[in-house]
Amino acid sequence: MTAAHCWTKDGMTVLLGAHDISEKRKSIRAEVAGYRIYPGYNDYTLENDIMLLKLKTVVQKTKEVKWISLPEKDEDIQPNKLCSVAGWGAIKSNGATSPRLQEVNVSVVDRAECQKMWGNKPI
Repeated sequence: MTAAHCWTKDGMTVLLGAHDISEKRKSIRAEVAGYRIYPGYNDYTLENDIMLLKLKTVVQKTKEVKWISLPEKDEDIQPNKLCSVAGWGAIKSNGATSPRLQEVNVSVVDRAECQKMWGNKPI
């Protein structure tokens, strides 16, 4: 799983197990066989910025590469559940991307509470 805005028409390769993309020591490179961008993705607002990837090869679990749990179809993650968010995106507005994986734990906010705070703004 990755961000839909990471899609490229030139073919995609993923780097697994890397925490610093400038150091390739313990990482695994895998080519992408196919992808599915979430149908509600908006490339202008980046709303629903999710893309699922299918890799060409089976990747083995390692100390650095582990599986993540996803909710069942039509199942919402419960409010107040602690979730981890990670990526190599920009760490400030209009800034450069980080070579080091940035990670933060966040609590899921109830959908009604979220809409009360943000209205129709993309989240």
